Amino acid sequence: MNRKNFSLKDIQLLSDHYSQAGGSEPVALFQIIQGFYPSGKAPNSVRPIPFETIIEKIKASGNLPSFPEQTDDQKLWLNSLREKLNSELLALMSERGNPASLSLDSDFTFIQFEGTTKMGPAAQPRKFKESEITFNLPDELKGEFENQLQRLKDKEELANQQMKEILEKEKHLEETKVAMEKETSEFRAQIQKLREEEQAHIDQAKDQSQKETSRIRKELEEVQEELDTLRKERNQSLADHESNRTRLDTDFSRRDQIFRVKFDEMTELMEKLTA
Repeated sequence: MNRKNFSLKDIQLLSDHYSQAGGSEPVALFQIIQGFYPSGKAPNSVRPIPFETIIEKIKASGNLPSFPEQTDDQKLWLNSLREKLNSELLALMSERGNPASLSLDSDFTFIQFEGTTKMGPAAQPRKFKESEITFNLPDELKGEFENQLQRLKDKEELANQQMKEILEKEKHLEETKVAMEKETSEFRAQIQKLREEEQAHIDQAKDQSQKETSRIRKELEEVQEELDTLRKERNQSLADHESNRTRLDTDFSRRDQIFRVKFDEMTELMEKLTA
């Protein structure tokens, strides 16, 4: 049977060593349990500490970040933390940091490891292997442990299934992303090609328009030159016609005068011949 042949001084001595060498969460649990051993009270007078009381102290301390929020997981987590604490206390025995061979019982009170007694400063503690330490759980706690373990397995399977679905969704999204990027790239290439073709058509039409405009302007200039030439020729023809008419009028008047003179002379001559 586990004995409680130790004093508060042994607990304090262990606390001094363990607070420097232990893990943060096991040390926090050790300090919480130590709080149930006030000075002036014999260690063997401390009654088993209820699970609920330990949980309340843990919540109040705020020093255990891995503390689960789900009530179903808390008992399994606390027993696991107790086993880790005992493993570290067992390791301290070989380093003379745990001379009283203290450990934490399933009722969360300090006990001595099986087969040990309180040792003086010169005593050499026997080194225990972890395989030599066993913790017998009550049937009810064992059943609860198995239920908790099964629930954890179920949660793990559910988490794995959810993770598988998430990975499949991520794969599908990645494939969709690649396909959309490919379509976008092809669409941009088509748009760029259309823009280049449209620009080439615009440039061609612009060049053709410039050529046509130049041709029309040239033809207009040629027509304008022909029109000016025709106008000059017409004006010259009118001037020549006017000049010829004036000359003809002058000739006609002169010839009419000559004719009149000749007619008068002939008339006079006829008169003379008939007289």
